Amino acid sequence: MRAEHRSWFDMLVRACAFITAHLQRFAETSSARSACSIVAKEVAQIEALAVAEHVSSRSARMARKQEVRQQLVGALARAANTAWVLSRTIPELAEHAESPVKMRMPDRQLLTFGRGFVAAATPHAAQFAAHDITIESLTQHIEAFEGVVAESAARRDELKQTRSLLNESLKRALQAVDTLDVTVANTFSSDAAMLAVGIEEAHGRRA
Repeated sequence: MRAEHRSWFDMLVRACAFITAHLQRFAETSSARSACSIVAKEVAQIEALAVAEHVSSRSARMARKQEVRQQLVGALARAANTAWVLSRTIPELAEHAESPVKMRMPDRQLLTFGRGFVAAATPHAAQFAAHDITIESLTQHIEAFEGVVAESAARRDELKQTRSLLNESLKRALQAVDTLDVTVANTFSSDAAMLAVGIEEAHGRRA
């Protein structure tokens, strides 16, 4: 949860706590009761979404993706070096002897490079195997990286959706607090001390 959202969330909790603590001061038909109910519901929703947002955070995923990417690049680099040696007797491999050690290469470009290399090397699998490079191992590295790339994209979509829901929930809660602002001011208009507390808790979010 961003710092701004956290500040609003803390205000929502305080505002609802204030209304709950002084509920007897509000009439049964007071809009403060329904508004507080809305805030309480959205607070629970925001807490759940904050957990989901944390689960979808990028730190752990990015570390895993980088690790798998490095493994793929390393495997392809070794295979390319092998292709360079083999190109002396298998000339068609010469164009695949360029090492892909370019960590800034876009994910899809790296996958395309890897698949292209495997396609070219497969007819000469025995020669590569003689140099301890197997097509199966290269394919496994490619598939592993393809998997983390797909997972990363899915997590990005989840995170985007979660943040959208969080913003919507905050919007509904803040609209309910607008109602509390008015009701608290009206209810405690003759109680300056209590009104000051109410303003601090239920109205001070946008100072």
